[in-house]
Amino acid sequence: MKQIIIETKNLDKEIPKYRTWYRLYDDVIFVSEIHPENSKRKSHFRRKSKPNANQNKTDNDMCQWHSDWQFVKIESYYGTGNHSDKTYEIVVKYENETHRIDSLVKNLAIEFQHTLTVSINEMESRFIAHNALGYIPYLILDFTKYSAINTILKISGFNYRKIDEYIHLFARNETCCQFLKQIKKWLTSNYFSRKNLFCDFSDYIVRLLPNGANTFYKYEQTFFLTNLLQLEQIVKKDEEIEKKLIAERKEDKKRKLQFYKEQERETKISNNRNEILESKDYHYYRKCLGNKYIKEAISNTLKEPGFISFILRKGEYLGYYRKIYIYRLYKTIEEIPLLEIQYMVIGSYKDEKFSFLQSEIDIIKRTGENNTGIRRMTLKQEPMQQIKLISIRNEIVKGYLHAFDDCALYLYDENGKNVKKEYYLFNKQVTKSVHSELSDHFTSFGGFEIKSNDAKEALENIQIEDMYKLNLIEHIMHNYLPEEIMANYYRDIDEPLPLDDDYD
Repeated sequence: MKQIIIETKNLDKEIPKYRTWYRLYDDVIFVSEIHPENSKRKSHFRRKSKPNANQNKTDNDMCQWHSDWQFVKIESYYGTGNHSDKTYEIVVKYENETHRIDSLVKNLAIEFQHTLTVSINEMESRFIAHNALGYIPYLILDFTKYSAINTILKISGFNYRKIDEYIHLFARNETCCQFLKQIKKWLTSNYFSRKNLFCDFSDYIVRLLPNGANTFYKYEQTFFLTNLLQLEQIVKKDEEIEKKLIAERKEDKKRKLQFYKEQERETKISNNRNEILESKDYHYYRKCLGNKYIKEAISNTLKEPGFISFILRKGEYLGYYRKIYIYRLYKTIEEIPLLEIQYMVIGSYKDEKFSFLQSEIDIIKRTGENNTGIRRMTLKQEPMQQIKLISIRNEIVKGYLHAFDDCALYLYDENGKNVKKEYYLFNKQVTKSVHSELSDHFTSFGGFEIKSNDAKEALENIQIEDMYKLNLIEHIMHNYLPEEIMANYYRDIDEPLPLDDDYD
């Protein structure tokens, strides 16, 4: 019996019938493949004619899924029956090679791939050709034996770089693990890197993206088909909306964090003020405020400290027991300390009773370009005596006197009267005239000629001592003191590095 061949312009409207074939636009013949109602497979159309041998296609034996997409869906919705050009098997040439695009809709070149073991190189060649010819290459993979909900959608914020981690994580979920292993190689393709890789699941179509606000988009099949030509705009719009939401969430989080930080800051400042007034830790700071020299030194540097930190160091030192109460004074809590008070209490223990010997108090602030020096006011208190001013010293580090434009050492008598001024350069005591001559020489980087023999001899001694000691001349002349030099020096003398929160 001769087969019935029915001409059709829309395969989507035809119903598979026993021994009935359909011809689409005198181009392709489809066979009605009928399955019993109780069969797991439903009746469908199977393409009868095969492409010619010279056609560059690896999936010539077209499966139902492929045929359904290419002819029942894409061609029926966008093809000749809708007064448009035919969409299927469009022949194009690129670099003298013939390529057949599965479905071409406007500027979308769509490839359908059922056989997931196909070589990536084969699909990449199609991408390169389609992209070079000005089309947007789409690749749709057949994952209809899987559910998106049970596989890709189980992974929140899917990140392709973690694919191996996901495989390990879902090792006991055979279905999900199998899907991940199959999708892995496709994540190396240009289709994926250009955000044009789609997976057709039994429940959704999922578009996978390597980056962006979202790393996948899910579509109902009907939505995907009817909005095919708007998918690029939909993704861009969705990403813009998502980016805006992310930016708003970040800004909101930033505002909340700033608010909490400000609250924390105000609480810290308030607690600090109470501690300064009442805490035992700040007893010696309050005591310092009763001394006119210390009070004046504080007010000259800071009218009103915004924050005062406290550190206590204690232990054996040179046969005695000492406690160093360190107070660092800040203009604001966010800035570096501008002044430091080191209140050292020295004594000894006998039968667990502390015997006070004396207190040494240093008021320290930064000086020099790039804070390469310190100005130290030293005071002392002995048992049953008032705090007395001993000296004011310009130093590079403690005990290392130096100043180019001033005396380095001011000494005071019992009544706080200045009784002596001394000049030092790099811890070498010099006369006023030698100081003037060598200061000009150093600050001009050797441009000022040294004439006096005393200055020449002093310079030679300074250079020799510096070479065998701290080697600070070069650093001071370049207005830079390496932190490690400072830290090591104070570590060697077992004292805290002044005005540096990193070295307590």
